[in-house]
Amino acid sequence: MRRVPVWTWRLLMLGVTSSHPRQPPTISSRPQECLPVYVYFHGGGWTSGDKSALTKYCANQAAGGIVVVNVNYRKPPRFYMGHVLEDANAALAWVRSNIEDYGGDPESVVLGGGSAGGQIAALADGGNNPAQLAGYYSLQPALAADHLRGLVQHCSVVDFSVFFQSGSGRRPSASQTEWLDGRFPPVFRSVPASEVYRRLHAFVRKVAGPTTNI
Repeated sequence: MRRVPVWTWRLLMLGVTSSHPRQPPTISSRPQECLPVYVYFHGGGWTSGDKSALTKYCANQAAGGIVVVNVNYRKPPRFYMGHVLEDANAALAWVRSNIEDYGGDPESVVLGGGSAGGQIAALADGGNNPAQLAGYYSLQPALAADHLRGLVQHCSVVDFSVFFQSGSGRRPSASQTEWLDGRFPPVFRSVPASEVYRRLHAFVRKVAGPTTNI
């Protein structure tokens, strides 16, 4: 049986020290109502990074009353995007089959990630909506599309043409903007403050006209 690299947290587990193994709560300690699930993919430029760097972030999110799943995945150069999405889909399959044991609701799942992890989350989400994306990567989506309730993007790459002008259009399957349609769930996207300032400065220059220094 393949081991899926997943960690989970629950609000009721905050009192468990690091010396205790993580395990599903007992039947008596499970909440009567299952909590929403947040599946998070770490960043690292697709070639580095590890879920351990997100331990505090995931624990903080879980303290708000959700179940958080922190996922590792295979990386280039040994592996390719198809392998990465296989791992993402395997994590979602694990959520579908096991998350109720941790007090989570497998029918109320939000995907998220930072940087490269955001792109992976968006493609995993897209694979559960536009069927042609799942077909391109030979995936059988692990969750029903209506069980994916939202998408969180932390400084992620959403349009590869911005970075790779010379190769734009050669691999549209990697760019989630190519797959956006009305079936996508609500998306929360955060960007660096520097990006906001850069665009604001460009807008001011445009409407104010040329600048004269005296």
